[in-house]
Amino acid sequence: QAKRLDADFWRRLFKGGGGDGGSGGQFISQMDLRADELVAFGRSLSGFRLAGGLDGNNTWNLDLKSRDASGSIEWNGEGAGRLKARFAQLAINEGIDAKPSSADVADLPEQLPAISLTADRFLFKGRNFGKASLDATNSAGAWNAKFGLESEDGSLSGTGRWQPDGGRPETSVDFKLE
Repeated sequence: QAKRLDADFWRRLFKGGGGDGGSGGQFISQMDLRADELVAFGRSLSGFRLAGGLDGNNTWNLDLKSRDASGSIEWNGEGAGRLKARFAQLAINEGIDAKPSSADVADLPEQLPAISLTADRFLFKGRNFGKASLDATNSAGAWNAKFGLESEDGSLSGTGRWQPDGGRPETSVDFKLE
């Protein structure tokens, strides 16, 4: 329990040290983190609590509660990793520092994890966008994604592809807005 927890500091400290949820050297199997403020990836969460544990398949099963987010998270760090998250509410507010540091850029993974994310209520900078979903996988060095937003005002759905490296960086998005 802490007043302020800087997750970016701890992420850099344990990078490559076996505490990544992968198959090697796991030294933590349960957690109950509480903080008045959590700082991660240049953003802040208030009234933060993350509790859960590691199962026999190297998967973390966690419950997240804060003023900005409430839901369940599954994380498996094998390979590029797999993240599955289901939120009743997910709010992304203004960042603390809008400009990423060179250390943050250097810490970006070579491959993004596979992601399956849904939020029943997604807010961005105070605006309610309704229900949000994102499903993405890595294939042939590229991150391929399907996304959607649904509200009573309309819907946005589409697919995207992001290939960060390989000599020819590529970003493409196809979408439909109704």
